[in-house]
Amino acid sequence: MNMKKMQFSVNTLVFSLCLIIFVSVFLFLEMQYKNENVEDEKRFYCGTKTKDTDKSEPLAIKDTTLRNQLLIGKTLWEGNCTSCHGLTDETVVGPGLREIGKRRDINWLVSFVKNSQKVIKSGDEYALNLFNKYNKAVMTSFDFTDEEIKAIFAYIEQVKV
Repeated sequence: MNMKKMQFSVNTLVFSLCLIIFVSVFLFLEMQYKNENVEDEKRFYCGTKTKDTDKSEPLAIKDTTLRNQLLIGKTLWEGNCTSCHGLTDETVVGPGLREIGKRRDINWLVSFVKNSQKVIKSGDEYALNLFNKYNKAVMTSFDFTDEEIKAIFAYIEQVKV
């Protein structure tokens, strides 16, 4: 075998080995990523205790429709509500929303989230009392769909704080 052919064979072999290693590492990492996502999905739950020391097991949600609703609710909650509301009874800017479903029905909540001032101006006594209690702070009106608002409150109701 001449030198050029041997050099070509060695280069081809090295390239092939590098490619095999690269593909193997890629497949291994992809498998790890998928396993982590599966584990995260198995462990999905709607909230955590506020203390880092709490190591309680999460509540598994097997109903995919409910799980998706809760994921949407959690995302919207975290992106829009946490600056003014807490998941406990504690006041932030506005009232804590723990067990809000026991205080108001979902249709009232949807209306209030969409336009709290409209509900207050309608003469709703509960809304007016909230407005006065929280120093006449105006709640931001949100252009969410009814389903999105219901997802937020489904999330709030499922959180175990």
